[in-house]
Amino acid sequence: MIRQQGLNKIARYIESIMSHAVIFSGGAQVQVDFYKKTVDGNRVEIWVKVPDHITVIDKFQILDTDNEVFIERSKALTRRSGRALLEIFSLEVREVSE
Repeated sequence: MIRQQGLNKIARYIESIMSHAVIFSGGAQVQVDFYKKTVDGNRVEIWVKVPDHITVIDKFQILDTDNEVFIERSKALTRRSGRALLEIFSLEVREVSE
């Protein structure tokens, strides 16, 4: 059984290797830095703020420090005029026993 301290360490490690996001919009790719990354116990949250000039989103990717895709989310979004757009990725580290 993994102790809570171990789960917390794994969550902090995952947070530490997340590098940046790529936003896909109409065939174009835009690389952005994270708006915010947090670790709370065994939960990791990665916040991506979509730049104001992007109005249509097809997909998000979170890349790690090896520049490999760690998380991918296909999501069709259209920004409403005058609104900020944040996409939040929430990961929970937990042990699963079989």
